[in-house]
Amino acid sequence: MIASRLRREACRELLWDLRKRGLEGVELIVSDEGSAIRSAAGEVFPEVPWQHCTFHRLQTLWRVVGNKPHRLEKVKEASDIFRCPTKLAAVDQACKWAGQWRHLELWAVQQVMNDIDDSLMFYSLPEDWWRKVRTSNYLERLIRTLRMRLDNMGTHYNAQP
Repeated sequence: MIASRLRREACRELLWDLRKRGLEGVELIVSDEGSAIRSAAGEVFPEVPWQHCTFHRLQTLWRVVGNKPHRLEKVKEASDIFRCPTKLAAVDQACKWAGQWRHLELWAVQQVMNDIDDSLMFYSLPEDWWRKVRTSNYLERLIRTLRMRLDNMGTHYNAQP
């Protein structure tokens, strides 16, 4: 409970700092389903919609299904939901997918369908943005690359006072 509160406070401080430094024009906040960033984003940027990262939603499905023969097929078909040409088509695809798998994996289907609209917020943005904003993977990759490059730089001793 304390760790959760601390993460939420750290996220809130980070977002307030970005806003104070002049961050504006934010059109969508994308993250995993962690409550810390979602809560902080809602407080600091209440006017900006929040997008549940589609990759993380599918990753949850992968974990929930477990090591079963149909797991790969089910996750691939679920990923097609987020590649539809319109939000309405995505909702239709999600309902079709749920109907197909409900009898076999009810709990897994419920995990995907629960608040599915949170993962379809990217449809409100220009179509050429969709591929990059439906997931937080691009930002995560950038952060990983920065850390790797900064870690390789190391620290150098400066003898001058």
